Amino acid sequence: MDNNLEQLRDIHLPEGVSWLPLAWGWYVVAALIIAVVLGGAFILYYRGRFRRSALKLLAQIRFDDPAAAVKISEILRRVCICKHFEAAAFSGEKWADFLKHSCSYKISAQTLQILLDAPYANKPPYRLTQDTITELNHFCRQFIGENL
Repeated sequence: MDNNLEQLRDIHLPEGVSWLPLAWGWYVVAALIIAVVLGGAFILYYRGRFRRSALKLLAQIRFDDPAAAVKISEILRRVCICKHFEAAAFSGEKWADFLKHSCSYKISAQTLQILLDAPYANKPPYRLTQDTITELNHFCRQFIGENL
């Protein structure tokens, strides 16, 4: 019997359970998570595309140009086409009310009147002051930020 002790082998534990290959359900869950993340990134990029485009157009305006108010009015109409389609056809007081109520930046009545009259004036009867230019620029930036 003493000879049998030499023939005994040490206890060996079985190998641990491997993580791979996973069951097919885990691959489905991983694919869904990746699809949701990529879809969310695409939606955020797509939504920001219009904002970036509008801000780029605003940055290209030279404010010493007498037609700067016309160009700003055009940008505001383009923003409305993207977000508030029915408002793009407004004119006069209806357009002024829409601009006042859809932006938290309070624009002065004189600057708002310039913005309303600019697209229809044959030759601008006004000279844009630095204060008016600054107010138009801030209003347009705020309007783009809140509506796109």
